[in-house]
Amino acid sequence: MRFSEKLSTIGQIVKWRMNWNRRDLDYRPKDLNSEKFKSARELVATIPDQAVCATSGMGAIGRCSIFFWAIREAFLKNQSPRQLTWISVSAQGGRGKVPGTIEELDPPGLLSSYISGHLETAKSLLRQAEKGNMELHTIPQGELAFLIQQQGQGANTLQSATGIRTFLDPRVGNGSRVSDRAKQQYINPVPDNHELLEYSLPDIQYAMLAAPYADTDGNIYFRDAAAITENLEVTQAAKANGGKVFVAVSGLIEKDDSAISIPANLVDGIVLFPLAEQTACIYQNNHWEALTEGADSNEKASLGKIKFINQVLGIYSKRGPVEDALCRTAGYVFTKVAKKGNLINLGTGLPEEVGRLIYEGGLYDDLTFSCESGVYGGIPAPGVYFGASVNPDRIESSAWMFRHYQEHLDVTVLGFLEVDSQGNVNVSRRGKHATEYVGPGGFSSICESAQNIIFVGSFMAKSEMAIKDGKLTIIKPGVSKFVSQVMEITFSGQEAIKRGKNVFYVTNVGVFKLTPQGLQLTYKVPGIEVEDIRKYSQAKFVHKADEIKTVPSSIMSGDDYRLTWY
Repeated sequence: MRFSEKLSTIGQIVKWRMNWNRRDLDYRPKDLNSEKFKSARELVATIPDQAVCATSGMGAIGRCSIFFWAIREAFLKNQSPRQLTWISVSAQGGRGKVPGTIEELDPPGLLSSYISGHLETAKSLLRQAEKGNMELHTIPQGELAFLIQQQGQGANTLQSATGIRTFLDPRVGNGSRVSDRAKQQYINPVPDNHELLEYSLPDIQYAMLAAPYADTDGNIYFRDAAAITENLEVTQAAKANGGKVFVAVSGLIEKDDSAISIPANLVDGIVLFPLAEQTACIYQNNHWEALTEGADSNEKASLGKIKFINQVLGIYSKRGPVEDALCRTAGYVFTKVAKKGNLINLGTGLPEEVGRLIYEGGLYDDLTFSCESGVYGGIPAPGVYFGASVNPDRIESSAWMFRHYQEHLDVTVLGFLEVDSQGNVNVSRRGKHATEYVGPGGFSSICESAQNIIFVGSFMAKSEMAIKDGKLTIIKPGVSKFVSQVMEITFSGQEAIKRGKNVFYVTNVGVFKLTPQGLQLTYKVPGIEVEDIRKYSQAKFVHKADEIKTVPSSIMSGDDYRLTWY
């Protein structure tokens, strides 16, 4: 980016930061006769105690901040609405740092239960659950999206193989229950069938969502959105259950019958909120075209701007030569697993860096990238923009994408917290307390669908390693992430073997493959011997000395590193 562009982008971020807490809960367009247009305060006043509410969106995308603020203020003033059950498919918190997120609903007594696929970012709600002020539940994002879709069709249960022999299976773990005092159970074994679980969900009565625009008749438009996640599904579920739908829009446009996304007859109330965001730092009324369906922006320039914003916001963790070599190793494994024409899903963190290498390595045109948010094609946007894509071909709902994955997902690259001797993976729990909970997110649903799974992560946490003369040296050992038994099974190695999946675990000391005998070391990096890996691994693994390969030296140094199809 040129200096002038960086300066302009910083100004944009500063403006966003200075206004990110601004709202007018009483604003209502005076020149509109339509009874559909109300203030946020008027609409939330109609929500009764103990209602079941649902919101859509992912991270910074599609955040209905105006409703979160209005409900909080109504409760603090009138102690109503109270004891609400809240449902969101993906992460909608701000990690205690960003206003206008689901964390606004943290006053004790406001929520009785929170159900979501990804819980880690809702820090204040986790604290309330830890104190016993509310129940905390988790359901994988795919199954949660399907359940909401099912409600729109008159059903409220779903049978699925996702989660078998993981913590989601009550025969193995806690099922949906996260907090100690959670009483409800939304995941149960199917009687006389050990290969299916039955998922359920309370009937959604109030849907609250953010969409780009409305017309004066009350029709809603998704045009210029970065993702639409569950907008349509929560709308249909609420209406099928005799409930109400409230939509926050950034502005009004002329009616266009060919572009209506939600017809006016399904909408009960609309709030005009000019400061609504398309995504982080980007107001919907000044949306970023590169993130919209069918965009044809300069990919390199758009990705450069995203990288710069993430750096300014401090989103990226500092990564050195060892982490860079780890990502190059994962890219190398990817080229041996993936094939031209494959559909790819990437997780957050290190998997995003692998995606960057695939793009920069020139393999991007041979693949189709996607995200569980419903974004199909284009280049996945990392960091704070996760869930969006640069120049996406299509933007569908998350339910559509998870259905598509069931038939077409070829390869996924995901992170891990722990791996054990059986090849089980934990990504959902950092510790025993509710405040340390992450949730499976889309991980469980994606792993169920993908034929090839590449896990990528550091072999040890809090260790000190260095690369010198193309060789890795362990200067200070850390805490092994390869353990005898994971704290919580989010991914079952046993089930993966049974389903015939190809599973790899890429670390900075070597690469393991899942076999019927457990983990098998297949690659080691220069400077590291098998004995070194055993010394620092609590997990047991097998190896065949004559079959262990050493990763190419170009991976360690980055010199002459080039991805190519094998």
